[in-house]
Amino acid sequence: MSRPLSLPDTSPADRGHPGGADGVWRTSENDRLIAVASVSRTHEEIVSLEMLSDNLLQEIEHFFISYNEIKGKEFTPTGRSGPEEAARLIEEGQQKQQEHAGKRAASESQQER
Repeated sequence: MSRPLSLPDTSPADRGHPGGADGVWRTSENDRLIAVASVSRTHEEIVSLEMLSDNLLQEIEHFFISYNEIKGKEFTPTGRSGPEEAARLIEEGQQKQQEHAGKRAASESQQER
């Protein structure tokens, strides 16, 4: 189990600049979630990105930039949001997945007839 902290915030063209004080990065096509284990001896007090060092946050951003660069893509963080936004997006994604699974099951059921 994990506790969502944030989401990298980028645009589809990955233009803009880092922003936001509470720690979620986002891309309109592929949101990136940062989380910590719910049970952790070393990180149990961490509940938002504000609790992480600036150096660590820069390293995380650099990871996303480098990872995309290797794939021939550009990634530029444009902002951050907090754990509430991350939790909302997780919930939204779960609902979309359930809707998709329900539509798939209905389609398969109709095909069997």
